[in-house]
Amino acid sequence: MKRLPLCLSFYLLFSLPVAGQNLAYAFTYSQPGSLNGTTIKLVDLHTGRMIRSVYEEGQFYQISETISRRIIHKNDPVLQKDTLLLPMATSVAAAAYDEIHSRLFYTPLGINQLRYIDVGDRKSAIFNYVTVQEFGVSKGSFDAPNQITRMVIAPGGVGYALSNDGDHLIRFTTGDNTMITDLGELIDNPANTTVSVHTLCSSSGGDMVSTITGELMLITAYNHIFSIDVHTRIATYRGMITGLPAGFTSNGAAVDDDGALIVSCATESPSNAYFKVDINNLNATKISGVGSVIPAADLANGNVLGQPSGSKRLLAGKSGSGRVFSIYPSPVKDGYLNMSLTNFDNGSYDLQIQDITSRTIKHLSVDVNRSWQVVRLDVRSCGAQGVYILRFYDPVRSVVYIRQFMVTAD
Repeated sequence: MKRLPLCLSFYLLFSLPVAGQNLAYAFTYSQPGSLNGTTIKLVDLHTGRMIRSVYEEGQFYQISETISRRIIHKNDPVLQKDTLLLPMATSVAAAAYDEIHSRLFYTPLGINQLRYIDVGDRKSAIFNYVTVQEFGVSKGSFDAPNQITRMVIAPGGVGYALSNDGDHLIRFTTGDNTMITDLGELIDNPANTTVSVHTLCSSSGGDMVSTITGELMLITAYNHIFSIDVHTRIATYRGMITGLPAGFTSNGAAVDDDGALIVSCATESPSNAYFKVDINNLNATKISGVGSVIPAADLANGNVLGQPSGSKRLLAGKSGSGRVFSIYPSPVKDGYLNMSLTNFDNGSYDLQIQDITSRTIKHLSVDVNRSWQVVRLDVRSCGAQGVYILRFYDPVRSVVYIRQFMVTAD
């Protein structure tokens, strides 16, 4: 059995939620050869070129527990006594970008804790730790099978993470009341006769992206590709990427603004660090780096495989045409949700409400005939308390507004 690749991920990239831009943040090693990643750079995903520095080692930061809201500052003595509390601690192998809340979720190796950093317009870095709920079953930083090294946040704000051995597919929500659920092990499609999703020497490491069909696409460090149905947990082997340099390991995977798959490895030279993969034939083509290229070992962004920027999901409050889309209240306590629409063209719009497993609960058409109107939605059919996703499509289904809301008891 081959050893696990050395580039099991720490440079973490994810695109900014700005239409027409293909920028990304990158967690980078503080020093060449170091195992600690404490520097965040803004880079261009098309070239890998660094745009500017976002967070440097030594910069002021604070830590907040999401339950108690206890604040720990960078110079707090408690950090010297418990180094596992440091933001990056044992280094990081999995991260994902949440467009809705402008947060980067991640988990340090062997700590079993979900963390995130707010990456909005802030003068200081604020790291948040999701306490009480365990995130994984790893026994430590050397428990390779149980290490979580793949993570993605699907449209609508539902995140998924996967252990190296494929025995733990973890789902989490990204709002203020984070819920973590271990869905269990992946199931090999019976057609997977050559490569199993559970074999460490072929299917560990790498990264995941979400797809336009609602599946997850797993790209392993050894360049194998599986599609994952999150409802059944069935993993179907799709093949192996060709056209990569000898020794290249796909430790990072992301989707560019054309909806195409990008893979990257941290151990290759900058000129061989990024490749675009044709998802139909799995052939890779090198992306020529320009300027100061940042080799990346774990890519993550909010784009969707197969969905080009021309059908951009609108997650912010306004679109370029001055539209304003909002829902309230959240949480919903009386079974009714209000949807406010401003400056939308007249026409028939499609609306779907789904649970966090992407199962459709409600599907209806909404007629817009005024410059401003409020639509009252009966969401009592959601039934159980929890987090739900509302998708609102324009008449030609080229744009979709996505919002999360919570249903609670009276």
